Amino acid sequence: MTIQEMNRQIIAYAVERLRTIVGNGECWTLAHDAIESAGGQTPQGRGNQLYRWGTPVRERRLQPGNIIQFENYEFQIVRGNTTRTEVRGNPRHTAIVESVRTDGAINVLECNVMRSRMVRRSTVYLRDGTYQGDQVTVISGEFAFYQVRQRH
Repeated sequence: MTIQEMNRQIIAYAVERLRTIVGNGECWTLAHDAIESAGGQTPQGRGNQLYRWGTPVRERRLQPGNIIQFENYEFQIVRGNTTRTEVRGNPRHTAIVESVRTDGAINVLECNVMRSRMVRRSTVYLRDGTYQGDQVTVISGEFAFYQVRQRH
């Protein structure tokens, strides 16, 4: 199986479970179970090792099926007269990349966010800017990107 096929299977696993709770509903459980079902290698170890999902990749090489690990990430979206703030990771949050938009925003599959443990589609932003008419400000946080390794 190629890396691209494995990545497609990771996405398919999460999409098939939209609006359901996977395992204990924790964000890392969705990624872990999707990776395992696709024949990928899940993280081993303790502490921060549990959040290293494979080979680190640079943002410009980010592709569908990769994993994003957020740490204390917060952004604000202004749409017309409405402002909302979203948080990913307190301290950590894990999401699966579904697609990378041409404007730089990233569509993800995730759970245990916005007071819900159900798998959902969301959009996250890595930098300040205007996205489809919304003004986005990244307030704080860090993120790391991973390409899952194939299981040996």
